[in-house]
Amino acid sequence: MTFSTIGFKNELHKERLIEKKKDRKEKVSTAKSLAVTYQKMAVESAYESTQGSGKASRAIYQSWQNFPNGNSDNNQISSLVNSAMKSQIRNITLAQANLVDAQHKLFLLKKLHEKFSRISYITNKYASTKKIVDQASELYKLSTKPNRSFSEWTERVDYLKTNINEEYQKLH
Repeated sequence: MTFSTIGFKNELHKERLIEKKKDRKEKVSTAKSLAVTYQKMAVESAYESTQGSGKASRAIYQSWQNFPNGNSDNNQISSLVNSAMKSQIRNITLAQANLVDAQHKLFLLKKLHEKFSRISYITNKYASTKKIVDQASELYKLSTKPNRSFSEWTERVDYLKTNINEEYQKLH
């Protein structure tokens, strides 16, 4: 049995605990506890994802900064950026794995949110977690496939890194 299979079975067990509770207050209390757990795990994985994406984006930046105004041959710029990305394949792969884990935990949190949509505590946990996971996803995409001008790309990457760090600090 793989680690992910064990984890999935454990998550199903936790959700069944909610169903076994007779009292509504107990169900809500258990759901709130699960929301905290899922948020923590999703935020940690999203943040870890940004560490790998950040290293990859730095490598891309260092290659790309030689042509900040795009005054060079696009093929030459693409070649340098692709070379930088290839050198960062380990960081990109780790970022992707962490991002997939974060998205899975966000999905579980979304299921709780849908089931307990009137509980603002769970709704707020879902919304703040979704924000950081979405930003980590965007940073990953920008780090694996830069598709803007140099200045737009660096501005967006810097914004995302700063915002993710701020959100992470708030949630920690």
